[in-house]
Amino acid sequence: PYQLAKRRVDSFSISSLSSHRPCPYRLLMPLFLLLLLLLLLLLLPFSVNSFVLHALTSPPYMSTGLSSTSSSSNVDLSSPATCSALTLQVCTSTKCSRRRSQFGLDEYSMISLLEDRAAPNPVAVEQSSCLGWCKRAPCVAVTHEDYEGRIGLVGMDESEINQRMFFNVLWEGDAERIWNAVANAVRELDEEEEDK
Repeated sequence: PYQLAKRRVDSFSISSLSSHRPCPYRLLMPLFLLLLLLLLLLLLPFSVNSFVLHALTSPPYMSTGLSSTSSSSNVDLSSPATCSALTLQVCTSTKCSRRRSQFGLDEYSMISLLEDRAAPNPVAVEQSSCLGWCKRAPCVAVTHEDYEGRIGLVGMDESEINQRMFFNVLWEGDAERIWNAVANAVRELDEEEEDK
């Protein structure tokens, strides 16, 4: 008798589920989640912009009024002491080297492009081990002897400022952009020294 009653309940439940209409709230839930996602996407740029603003105004960021698009190849910068405080670190790790070779470039191509620009100035251009951003390879970092770690410069995009490193540096235009940022930083540091 118990098994027979249980079968009736089971068959009743199955038949009742097939004729049961879905709850309207279950249909609205995906729509609600989609609206929530859209709202988050609209608000995200504001939070990213405020984070970038914080990154731009926190030391050791160097700002300048000079345009980062002005050409400064082979420019003799005024202060050898300021120039010698800066070092350009070009990543030559496996991933960065492999990425350069995918485009038919030599492992040391960026080093020679940056050395050509820095030639009249004592800015050091060095090989570096992995800088930690292989997904954005090849990378170049800038260090200053008065600061710990890498520094951010005008001429970097938002993601580069956050990590204080130039990403996807392959071509001569990329070397020009890096050198413009370094030249602007040297000029600004010289102006700060003159103001003291």
